[in-house]
Amino acid sequence: MKDNFFFSIITITLNSEKTIRKTIESVLQQDFDDYEYIIIDGKSSDKTLSIVKNFENKLLLFSEKDRNIADAMNKGIVRSRGKWIHILNSDDIYVNKDCLKNAKKCLIENKLNYFQMYFADVNYKIRSINNWNYNFLMPYLRACIPHPSMIVSKDQYNKVGLYDVNFSLAADHDLTLRLLKSNYLPVKHNFPLTIKRDGGVSHQNPSKVIYEFRLILIKNGIPKYIALIIIFFKILLFNFKKLIK
Repeated sequence: MKDNFFFSIITITLNSEKTIRKTIESVLQQDFDDYEYIIIDGKSSDKTLSIVKNFENKLLLFSEKDRNIADAMNKGIVRSRGKWIHILNSDDIYVNKDCLKNAKKCLIENKLNYFQMYFADVNYKIRSINNWNYNFLMPYLRACIPHPSMIVSKDQYNKVGLYDVNFSLAADHDLTLRLLKSNYLPVKHNFPLTIKRDGGVSHQNPSKVIYEFRLILIKNGIPKYIALIIIFFKILLFNFKKLIK
């Protein structure tokens, strides 16, 4: 068995029978083969495992109870043997077959590497694109580099630590802030890597995401009163958007 890879692709699943096949196929269709594909399942009770087992010779499957999404992602990272790690959600897909091949050409070791990302509805119809350019303030106002748009090296995880299991929905933003604090300055690669589908757990629990965002700001050095002001305006904006819809 091969001991190392350029990429480790990690997908977390829990009762993902409606979407997991499409996610797996988007990985296996890549025009690049120096990767391992790891699926961490939280003991699904639907048909997820039977679908995944159809591809068992092309991926590594681990199925066991976990504490939350962050815990499951950490299990995948610990088991990974790749130089670079990408976490692909169980309802997200790669944009095309050239994604990994193109990403390999542009990754920079001492940077926070992120890519453009499409947002799509539940039918994978593209609605918008995440095309954010870095500035110092923005990560403290919104979660502008979600983990499906980031590729993080194993060395970076070793330096800043894994996902904080105290955050069940917004742990990726905490990781982003820790990477920034460790002087991994963001560099955007100007092509879309993934299509992020609506309907995930973050979309289903926006109030909890906002609550965790406040705790993450405080954890990463923002005074409590400033964090509270930021959250106040985020709640106002969230309710305004709901009213418009």
